[in-house]
Amino acid sequence: MRQVRDVLRLNAAGVSGNEIARRVGVASSTVRLTLKRLAAAGLSWPLPADMTDPVLEGQLFTLPPPVRSRGTVAAPSLIGQRFTAS
Repeated sequence: MRQVRDVLRLNAAGVSGNEIARRVGVASSTVRLTLKRLAAAGLSWPLPADMTDPVLEGQLFTLPPPVRSRGTVAAPSLIGQRFTAS
């Protein structure tokens, strides 16, 4: 979580994404993804003093509820029938 805090702090200081990646030692795509996760969680620098690493991790990496797909369902009267191309 130290790197997440560093990414957030450096971004708030106006450091570019590529420079943040260089300083923290991660890929620039990791910086972009981390900043997206922070924005989605509504987090900004400075983090609250009581924001522990487990709480921060929970806010950034908790999976959203799965999207339920209705899908396409065949009409009961068509089940078992064979379709041919016209």
